[in-house]
Amino acid sequence: MITVVAPEAANRLTGGHLVNDRLAAQPGFQLMSCSSLQHCADLLKQNAADLRAVLMDSLFLTDPHGVDHLRQTLSAGPRPGPLLVLIAHSLPSMIPGPTVSQRSAWAAAERRTLAMLDLAIAPSRFIAQAVARRGMPAGRVRHVPLAPVVDGRGFRVRPASAGATPASASGPVRVLTIANWGPAKGIDRVLTALRSARDFPWQWTIVGEWRNDYGRRLHRTMQPERANGRVSVIDSMQPDELASLYASANLFVLPSVMESYGLVFAEAMTFGVPSLALKAAAVPETVGDAGILTGAGDRESFTRELWSLLGDRSRLRELSARATVRAQLLPDWAETADRVRAACSTGRVS
Repeated sequence: MITVVAPEAANRLTGGHLVNDRLAAQPGFQLMSCSSLQHCADLLKQNAADLRAVLMDSLFLTDPHGVDHLRQTLSAGPRPGPLLVLIAHSLPSMIPGPTVSQRSAWAAAERRTLAMLDLAIAPSRFIAQAVARRGMPAGRVRHVPLAPVVDGRGFRVRPASAGATPASASGPVRVLTIANWGPAKGIDRVLTALRSARDFPWQWTIVGEWRNDYGRRLHRTMQPERANGRVSVIDSMQPDELASLYASANLFVLPSVMESYGLVFAEAMTFGVPSLALKAAAVPETVGDAGILTGAGDRESFTRELWSLLGDRSRLRELSARATVRAQLLPDWAETADRVRAACSTGRVS
């Protein structure tokens, strides 16, 4: 048995938690949500003999004392303990927002934690390299691409309003953004660019948790667009509910500066929806030629590309075709689980 260990969370509709849930649903996996690693260790100890590996969420990286307790608890018996494996959804020290001193402290804690783990599983080469820079030997980092949580490759029925293809020939361009609101996601950049393109026909739907200081300020700022129906804000939705939104979108836009994989870009691809995003973090690796990427610091270029896409349906159709082709390279969840099992079967590295 491979146990995915994750912290309890009020908002489980984040990429990392959704991936944990999907992986734990595969044969031979299970999910354990705990208030602390000490709590997890006590629970896991009861069935330690059946454990092949403990797959630890990267949110625990800043708790080296808890990881040490987990390691010692599970290796206390006469048999070797299970492998301790990181699933590197992100590195806390790389998340924009905290102070420099806080990020430095987190980075130091990450190094201590990684020294106690056997392996790391990284969904992108970008995050694999980041884990190696924190001190884990590259030979102990396994690149395992993720399957999309919302997968349009099996979605056959499109809403009547969507037209024959994502880039339908008439009506407003339907722009979609899915993200929990925060400065790193760049939702304010999208609003500024769309306001400058007010003469183009567009409608923008944003899905995600927005009730934080940044989100509340921005939500108030976009009140005129919400009032006239050009902007719709939807609280976080369950994955199965998102399929119809992806299916009716013409363009997925998310100028995020920090994505360790970019699950939503992969999901959009499976519905044939191209992306407009930034050349930042793992985004180029995930999006490839299935969208348009601009420099992270070049707001003017981002706005120009958005204008171009809003006014050029043929270009949207061309990019949609590329997205559909690229989506075929993505694994499904059975394949992702097989790759995780294979990584864990390599055994403990001394």
